[in-house]
Amino acid sequence: MQQRGSPGVGARVATALGMLCFCFTGAVEVQVPEEPVVALVGTDATLRCSFSPEPDFSLAQLNLIWQLTDTKQLVHSFAEGRDQGSAYANRTTLFPDLLAKGNASLRLQGVRVADEGSFTCFVSIRDFSSAAVNLQVAAPYSKPSMTLEPNKDLRPGDMVTITCSSYQGYPEAKVLWQDAQGASLASNVVTSQMANEQGLFDVRSVLRAELGAYGTYSCLVRNPVLQQDAHGSVTITGPPMIFPPEALWVTVGLSVCLVALLVALAFVCWRKIKQSCEEENAGAEDQDEEGSKTALRPLKHSENKDDDGPEIA
Repeated sequence: MQQRGSPGVGARVATALGMLCFCFTGAVEVQVPEEPVVALVGTDATLRCSFSPEPDFSLAQLNLIWQLTDTKQLVHSFAEGRDQGSAYANRTTLFPDLLAKGNASLRLQGVRVADEGSFTCFVSIRDFSSAAVNLQVAAPYSKPSMTLEPNKDLRPGDMVTITCSSYQGYPEAKVLWQDAQGASLASNVVTSQMANEQGLFDVRSVLRAELGAYGTYSCLVRNPVLQQDAHGSVTITGPPMIFPPEALWVTVGLSVCLVALLVALAFVCWRKIKQSCEEENAGAEDQDEEGSKTALRPLKHSENKDDDGPEIA
């Protein structure tokens, strides 16, 4: 956490109050959120702090100090009935119209990664009490850009390198690789993250994979604080089937031989069928001729009349 400007008297007051916090059992109840306050980089954040004022309360009785919990550096203060101003790079303000109602919240402008941490709200009226609120800074990651190497003349079985890159996120991302069926790819993955001058991370994850006939590979960059996922994918298709000239001529020759063989087989079958038909027709004609000769042959009468019965006179 960085502070700019001189804390002056306010810092000494904060230190004194910090020492007194061990001596007082605060009758003033100070309330802050239990969950961290999440703020996007570049936006304004409100660190909520409230107390319960008594019916006869006046701002002249109030001493309010915001400071960094770890370093005890002064952030903002209110004392002697007036706002003492910001000692934190002049980026903090109170809500003066709401102070009399017990609203001691602090507004932090233009949140930076360096602002992340714990802030303590000290409230002193007649007694003293304090509570700390955590600020969690976040920044969404950009949509991943995907690159493939090599990206041409690929054949099944080749090893390819797929790179997934995403930028300007915070905090560090979780990178997941998946195949077309959604199965996780954890092996052959190397991920690196580097922070820039603003503390934002650039992520680069590299996957080595063996090229199949086709495949889709997805890269998921997850922000653990925002619970947001940035997706990128690349689809690799196998090359079209290309025959070398020698193989092409061999294929053409085999095709011609096959066609010629089929034609010869068809001709032989046709000759066999024709010959069979001619033989059947010739046999039928012979049978017809024999039948005609039998029909024209005369009937012979019996020459032996002795076999006849007695002649009747």
